[in-house]
Amino acid sequence: MNTDRTYQPNVEILSGLDASQQHAIQHLWELCGQVEPSVATDRKAETRAMLLSRIAQEKHVPKVADRSALRLVRRTSVVRTAAYRTVSLAAALVIAVALIVFSGGERYRVAPGSDANLIHLDDGTSVLLSPGSRLTVGNSFGKDDRAVRLRGEAFFNVAKGPLPFSVKTADATTTVLGTSFNVRSWPGSLSDMSHIVVETGRVSVAIDHLQAIVEPGQALTVSPKALTPVETDPQERLAWRSGGFSYDNELIGTILEDVERRFGISVKAPASIRLRPVTIHRKEVSDASEFIGDIAATISVRYRTTANGLEMYLD
Repeated sequence: MNTDRTYQPNVEILSGLDASQQHAIQHLWELCGQVEPSVATDRKAETRAMLLSRIAQEKHVPKVADRSALRLVRRTSVVRTAAYRTVSLAAALVIAVALIVFSGGERYRVAPGSDANLIHLDDGTSVLLSPGSRLTVGNSFGKDDRAVRLRGEAFFNVAKGPLPFSVKTADATTTVLGTSFNVRSWPGSLSDMSHIVVETGRVSVAIDHLQAIVEPGQALTVSPKALTPVETDPQERLAWRSGGFSYDNELIGTILEDVERRFGISVKAPASIRLRPVTIHRKEVSDASEFIGDIAATISVRYRTTANGLEMYLD
């Protein structure tokens, strides 16, 4: 079955939009159809049907910011390499739905290589967002809930209020009433499990059937088998807030990913180096080369400058 011809946004669904908005939706739809999944399944037709139904229900008229987002998706879709074009159609449609459903809210993103960005939410909560991170605030924030979604790392200083404040990551939900805590979650990275550090107050961390309370001075790494808080020093563990790095028995590959995001460079290393654990603490790091040199010296390997950044290598 040719699903591109069978499922198309019709006139009724696009009613209420001006010509430029209709064109943006149509173009995004066509881009989704151009993505060729590595394994063809019937889920393509099902997913498109679901998206059409959702658009019809929402009857959402994009604002100026939405059109910018659509243009961004269109532009980034054009420059993707062949490897990225093999991404599944279902994943592409999830991106399209997110652009529509969350269009009434706010999105914050700090570009890699930039300084951490302090954000003030409408309820009085402040959020320090690390480089490369994204924070999404839904349009019901402060009305029906105080829920935000995080990809990356952020330190939250939550204002007290009648509604619980929750931070949703790829694998967990952290909920509080008023406290200060750090959440780290980088899906797809070497260490992709959510990690929570509490500075003041208490937080509740939940995944599926598990729940745990994390007290001040404790940290918790999310695991599908158990949620076990451990004692920690928040000031040391959260050195990133003042421009530092702090790791206990962490994979070097995870550290290199953080360096890439912090300084906006590429740091290459073979698996034999990336999969080695190391403990290193620096209160302030202003030079990526110097910090990579410290790591290299710790594990007795070499490093050098490349056209795009740095490289660690064995003799």
